[in-house]
Amino acid sequence: MTLQSLFEWFVNNIGVWIVAGFAGWKTIEAVRDQRIGRAITAVAIGGATVYFLNNPTNVLNTISEIFSNVFS
Repeated sequence: MTLQSLFEWFVNNIGVWIVAGFAGWKTIEAVRDQRIGRAITAVAIGGATVYFLNNPTNVLNTISEIFSNVFS
């Protein structure tokens, strides 16, 4: 078992649930305190984090293209 396969297993089986649980907890806490802006922010950051965990190469390639266009 390589380190990459271990990382992929962790992200697929545990990491996504940790991120989803944390985002859900922060969302519920914000809604309970009637801070809807924070609830929307928690959902957006959680969704972006889960997307990054599932597709890291796509996200990093897009970021590298943006930086190459800005700095070239």
